[in-house]
Amino acid sequence: MIFFDIDETYHLVDSAFHAYEKNPEKDTFTLQFVALIAVNFLNCCYHQKGRREYVKRAVDFLRELPIDNALGLASILGTYYEALFNEDYKMTETIAEILKRSGYLSMIEDTLESNQNNMCK
Repeated sequence: MIFFDIDETYHLVDSAFHAYEKNPEKDTFTLQFVALIAVNFLNCCYHQKGRREYVKRAVDFLRELPIDNALGLASILGTYYEALFNEDYKMTETIAEILKRSGYLSMIEDTLESNQNNMCK
């Protein structure tokens, strides 16, 4: 995804989302794979200044996936990116602290440096 322009990436990711939505799989591996696509796309949106509708599409997609323990982290990351784009720094700080305590802060580390100075590092 990082090699494409964000608009090109959106069209590819949206196509993947549509393909999943046409024939939703329930196996854990497929769910994790499509969730990972959404999270990686959100990270690209952050770094390439993606449009809000791109972020909304990826977050909405994550929220439409079935509740599955294997998707918990992806869902939390979706909430983090949503809060980041909405400039809800209280929420981003809370999620960053939870990820830090859980040993998963590296998942969002590339967003902390240029984020607010009071974010946990």
